Amino acid sequence: MRPVPPLVAEKLAQLPESPGVYLMKDDRGKIIYIGKAKILKNRVKSYFAEGPKEHRAAVLLAPVVADIDWIVTNSELSALVLEAQLVRRHMPYFNVDLKDDKHYPYLKVTKEPFPRVVVARRVANDGARYFGPYADVRAMRRTLEVIRRICLVRECSWKLPEKRPDRPCLAAHIGRCGAPCAGRCGEEEYAKGVQEAVDILSGRRAAIVRELKARMERASAERKYEEAARWRDRLFDVQSLSLRQPVDLGDAKSSLDAVALRKSGAVAAIVVMEWREGCLVERRQAELKCPIEQPADELMLDAMVALGPRVGARLVLFEDEESTSPLLAQWLERQTGKRVRLAVPRRGLKRDLVRMAAENAEMLVSQARARWEAASSLPMPVAELQEVLGMAKPPRKIVCFDISHLGGTNTVASMSVTMDGKPLKSEYRKFRVKTVQGIDDFASMREVVGRRARRIIEEGLPWPDLFLIDGGEGQVSLARAALREAGAPEDLALAGLAKENEEIVVPGRAERIVLDRRSPALQMLQRTRDEAHRFAITFQRQSREKSLQIFASIADVPGVGPRTRLELFRKFRTIEALKAAPEEEVAKAVGAARARALREWFASRG
Repeated sequence: MRPVPPLVAEKLAQLPESPGVYLMKDDRGKIIYIGKAKILKNRVKSYFAEGPKEHRAAVLLAPVVADIDWIVTNSELSALVLEAQLVRRHMPYFNVDLKDDKHYPYLKVTKEPFPRVVVARRVANDGARYFGPYADVRAMRRTLEVIRRICLVRECSWKLPEKRPDRPCLAAHIGRCGAPCAGRCGEEEYAKGVQEAVDILSGRRAAIVRELKARMERASAERKYEEAARWRDRLFDVQSLSLRQPVDLGDAKSSLDAVALRKSGAVAAIVVMEWREGCLVERRQAELKCPIEQPADELMLDAMVALGPRVGARLVLFEDEESTSPLLAQWLERQTGKRVRLAVPRRGLKRDLVRMAAENAEMLVSQARARWEAASSLPMPVAELQEVLGMAKPPRKIVCFDISHLGGTNTVASMSVTMDGKPLKSEYRKFRVKTVQGIDDFASMREVVGRRARRIIEEGLPWPDLFLIDGGEGQVSLARAALREAGAPEDLALAGLAKENEEIVVPGRAERIVLDRRSPALQMLQRTRDEAHRFAITFQRQSREKSLQIFASIADVPGVGPRTRLELFRKFRTIEALKAAPEEEVAKAVGAARARALREWFASRG
């Protein structure tokens, strides 16, 4: 384990027991990770504590951190908000990063005496209200067009009321603007139109529909038919936004958000399905870069914050309890200005809504993964494993070794091979362990790995990118020694996959690497290991059956069962060798009584 740098050790001793934000820097002073903590002292020290690390972030960060700074806040929620601001400003490599937010626009209601509704590409901390991001830009443009026709909000960029144009623009003349620049409507009247725009964007359209109907009917009763026609057209515009929704909850009072997140390697996708007054009004989605492994609640929190502020519903649905946290509820309440309840539906319609969001997230992360692989020309599991192990070249070709025996007899080994995560069965190999007696998986692994390394050198074969061992630190250290004795390259990559918790063991690294069970890199290693195990078991079974067939003729000897026949086969290999062996030597293998019975049985048959 790398010793803690003196500067870091000094800073660790000064950490306060307060909530706040910590900034980790590399040896060049560049910020590489920004995190939040309820208690700074406990959180930051956990990265450098001896023994197994609780999360992959500690495993990746501890070896490269050269300095630490922190900012104390008055609460964990304040730390969360500050963390989001600092991440957007510094863009640290190891933080969750919103990848495609520049492609998905927002609708922004500006904070001015006479606000406007404009398209924005970024969310800024400027007091304005943002709606989106909108994956369907055409639908967003249609909504903006309806707002400008109905709510009469201005399109110009004049800084009203300080600066005004000489005369109203064309939008005022054709009835698309209330013309506050010309004094045709005051700030209070104009604010009503802005509130209608906010209601439309928030999905609260029922009240607007009722108001427009009332105005239309009132104008019609007063025989103001042209005015009634204008209200009718605006009513149709508002209703058209709802009529285009393919799904309806059937309950006009249902306003909720259904949230789902999916992760594949270092890429994740979050989807928020927004239901307002019974209708699906928007699907917010984003792809995220997640370089380090995080608990589900922290990843969901970071994803929601990265997605940006939003006026949401009071009820937010999630797939499981692990995705929720009190801090997420506090953050949502700060964004909406009202109490928000987080829930995990178990059955019924609401569960179906969460499942719909999950299917959308699954589709989005699959598309992101396909694009990533096409751009990099490497399968994502290979690229992720290269990053996890810190390899100079991608581990495209992996060989894995496994040992199999039956109670210490018929010990065999196998080698499976994968290329870009796919089995390469033409290069599978099987071995009979020759130098090890009894149960000793460590020595058996050393023998087999050494034999394979020497064969590669003798025949001039190319070295694989990664030697994978089925086992923990013991097997890996002996395999490393065998490779060195055989003359393998010093930079040859070697790793083990420990079965207990499916952790990755790397020689020279004190901590095991723990990946998410859904990690493509881990799944690729598991498939490679399972193939080696299957191949070894098959070979061991064939060897056992062969030995039983060869020694089937002595099955009638009293006390000589299948296990004894296996021992005799392992020791003597043939009936002729067993028959010629001294009784004392046979007794060493199977005991004096069985040796005497065998001698008498052979004597009775001449």
